[in-house]
Amino acid sequence: MATGRIVAGLDIGTTKITTIIAEVDQGGGVDVIGVGQSPSQGIERGMVMNLEETVQSIMRSVSEAQHMADVKIDSVYTGIAGDHISGINNRAAVTVGRANNEITQEDVARVVAHAKNVDIPPDLQVIHVIPQEFSVDSQKHVREPIGLAGSRLEGEVHIVTGSTTAVQNIRRAVERAGLNVAEIVLQPLASSYAVLMPDEQDHGVVMLDVGGGTTDIAIFYRRCIRHTAVIGLGGTNVTNDISIGLKTPLSEAENLKMQYGCALRDLLPQDREIHPAIGLGGEPAESVSQHHLADVVESRMEEIYEYAWREVGRTEWADMLNSGVVLTGGGSMIKGAVELARRVFGVSVKLGLPTGVGGLVEKVSTPMHATGVGLVLYGAQQGTASPEVIQSYSESESSDSTDRLGGVYRWLREFFTG
Repeated sequence: MATGRIVAGLDIGTTKITTIIAEVDQGGGVDVIGVGQSPSQGIERGMVMNLEETVQSIMRSVSEAQHMADVKIDSVYTGIAGDHISGINNRAAVTVGRANNEITQEDVARVVAHAKNVDIPPDLQVIHVIPQEFSVDSQKHVREPIGLAGSRLEGEVHIVTGSTTAVQNIRRAVERAGLNVAEIVLQPLASSYAVLMPDEQDHGVVMLDVGGGTTDIAIFYRRCIRHTAVIGLGGTNVTNDISIGLKTPLSEAENLKMQYGCALRDLLPQDREIHPAIGLGGEPAESVSQHHLADVVESRMEEIYEYAWREVGRTEWADMLNSGVVLTGGGSMIKGAVELARRVFGVSVKLGLPTGVGGLVEKVSTPMHATGVGLVLYGAQQGTASPEVIQSYSESESSDSTDRLGGVYRWLREFFTG
């Protein structure tokens, strides 16, 4: 029976729904004590398309994790993705109005709150407001301005927005499954907690999380998140291509992809015949060469990478990626995925495996668990506040200034201690 604080992460993906339950000890250590996974039904490209099917998939995943952990959870940190997600950077400045010019947490919160005020379409909402760095008078690239003397404080933030209905539907599905939503967290942000090292974030790195329905992009530089984006392509597109090309059901196409697929044909030492177990409509399947299967996989994976790299190339950080690319997510587990990425990107690429947790490490030490592990690590850093207190900044707004800045304070605690 667990004795520490319990944190749970719920990764609602296009192909699978994963629940990870962890115990946080007094020293901040995080041990995984339960893992549950169920096929994802009712989700397309990261968005809820059938509420009841999604609810049932969540309940199966949560039940399995609870049984393994021997605990019952009442709230979860839930990931969100989808091509409706976008990120923008903004800045603002405030005057420090004290005789001694000492910058306080309230000053920092004010500048972040001002920077958050951007015009967004009415069908979108702010999911995260993430402080990047600050300037104090003429001193730039200040990470921790509190306590410094200055008359003018300028702050830069990264603002993540998403479809209001997509956020509402995820929240509704989780609540219909009998759980509270502690916070909805951008999936690439969560994954970064699990797979990126501080020095990589400092020197410039791109994290590509190739999931089932989407590929999530996050760029870090000077330990700040600089750009986020989501592409509506992922491993499911590879499976669909195999199903069409080899005339076999999706379930068998997925098996062929993981067992025999290769994202770079050149890595196959020789060709051989592959015999799918079943064809479309239950008919006998025709044999196919492994090289042909590799051609199908390589073509689609290359397209996904090219879309992602074009997105990176549109940013001002494209030439500052000294740590290259960290590739994670279930799609990165295809043989040759890393090698193909090196060829397409022309920079160093490594496979990102979740770290930072103990306990049932062997059950989560794969790229497909990056988001789930990241969610519990994110939740472990949020302290012991109740789900009603732990909200994104956009949900903590009110006419009362203290309430209005509460979400920002939480971000600042994370920012200065991360």
